[in-house]
Amino acid sequence: MTNNSSKPLSETFNDLAKLYLIRDLLISKLADGIEITLTESERRVDELIDNPYLLKLVRMLDKFFWIKEKDSVRIIRSYRHRLNLFVHRTIGLEEYGALLPLNKEELENELKYVRDELLRNKDMFLVLEGQVDILLKWFGRKGGRSE
Repeated sequence: MTNNSSKPLSETFNDLAKLYLIRDLLISKLADGIEITLTESERRVDELIDNPYLLKLVRMLDKFFWIKEKDSVRIIRSYRHRLNLFVHRTIGLEEYGALLPLNKEELENELKYVRDELLRNKDMFLVLEGQVDILLKWFGRKGGRSE
């Protein structure tokens, strides 16, 4: 398959991973548990992404982090382990670490920037979907591709 986009596939996948991680951080920063729930926060952040196909890819990546444990310690350990794997194999600790101290506005700006980068590479969306599906199968998760 020929890549006519401006970025190689690996960089485009890393942009998707970065979008996912920024989204996760922004949801946490927006939700206060009283006035803004996690669900409301997620809805607001998804409105910033504002692209149905990117949102589909994000929801597919969500499956990588789903944990079906009842023990809260195991849930936290499993999540940390999966987050660590995901960060190491995509954007790296240095870039992820640079995102952590950003405030809400800075994260929103970074999310919009990464979203725009991904939208410039729309021709890669089906390939990205295939890569996410492979990632999910590799880690024993059910894939999310539509046939």
